[in-house]
Amino acid sequence: RTVEPTFDAYNVGQSFPLVSASNTITVTISGAVDFPALSTITLSGLAGTQTATAALAVGGAGSSSFGDAGAWTDTGTLVLTVASGGLLAGTSCTVSFSVQNSATAQGAQTVAVSASLDSGGVDDSPVAAVDMDPDTGSLLGVASGASPLLMVVPTFTA
Repeated sequence: RTVEPTFDAYNVGQSFPLVSASNTITVTISGAVDFPALSTITLSGLAGTQTATAALAVGGAGSSSFGDAGAWTDTGTLVLTVASGGLLAGTSCTVSFSVQNSATAQGAQTVAVSASLDSGGVDDSPVAAVDMDPDTGSLLGVASGASPLLMVVPTFTA
C-alpha cells in the first residue's frame, strides 16, 4: 500500500507586530508519516523582514529535531533539516526563530510548509506545500497582531 505523505497540523504565529523590531516566529507542525533524518522541511512566504541570508538559530521544544539552526534566505524561506532520530508521525514539533521586522508596515503573510522526505536513495519523496494556519489573535493592541509578519507603525491616539 502506498501512502501519500502529508502534514496533519501546521500553525504559525509571531511575537511582535511592530516595524523594525525583533520578532519571534513560532511554528508547530506534525506529519502524517515519519520524517526520517536528513529530510528537509521548508517554510516559505516569510517575506518582508530585514534578516539577511544566513544560518538562523532555532529554539523551542522541538528544536532538537533540527539541530540548532536552519538555512534562511532573505527572500523569506527557512529550510530545516531533520536531525538523527527523525520526527515520528503524529508528533507535534514546535520551533521558533527570530527575524528583524521590516522598517515599513505590511499585511500578514501567507506562510506555506512543504518537505522532502529522505529515502536514503537517489529520489526523495516530496510533501506538497500547504498554507499554514495563522495565529489571528490580537497582540499589543493590534487586531490580528499575532498573524505572521503583520507589521504596523506604532502611533499615538488622542
